[in-house]
Amino acid sequence: MPESKATAPLSGLILDQQSKPISGVRIVVTQLGSQVATSTTGTDGSYNFNIPSGAYSLQLIPPVGYSQLNAYDILVPVPQPINFLLT
Repeated sequence: MPESKATAPLSGLILDQQSKPISGVRIVVTQLGSQVATSTTGTDGSYNFNIPSGAYSLQLIPPVGYSQLNAYDILVPVPQPINFLLT
């Protein structure tokens, strides 16, 4: 029987320049070029993943009116939530 890898949380908020949550941001989590997980923020702007420990990249694809953001070398587990500010 294969061993299951322990998972760790990766979570936070996506906010605008006035610190208001942005809903509808698509978040794509990749590792070594392969998609690992995807989710979309709700009305509170939050995201939450439970993924195996390791280094990841995040691609934040916001609704019209905001700029896309890429974050690299996010090490999971992280000691606290990671919030992003979109312009």
